[in-house]
Amino acid sequence: MPYSTQTDENRVIVIARLIAKQGKKEEVLQSLCSFIEPTRNEPGCLCYELNRSIDDSRIFTFVEKFDSDAAFELHERGWA
Repeated sequence: MPYSTQTDENRVIVIARLIAKQGKKEEVLQSLCSFIEPTRNEPGCLCYELNRSIDDSRIFTFVEKFDSDAAFELHERGWA
């Protein structure tokens, strides 16, 4: 999943974009939605938001914000 990161006063902001394969968008949506609550409960998670494109319903974008590099690294290890 391609993503970009930037820091904002020691916070980490991530924009991650995913494009579902043809015929898989609802399956992908269900899977992505299952990440939301557990991630929001992770230490240091300030924002974890899933968006879906109005132009192409196969395109999903996560906006993530963590209070530190350490919190983001912990999040990344959790999905490894």
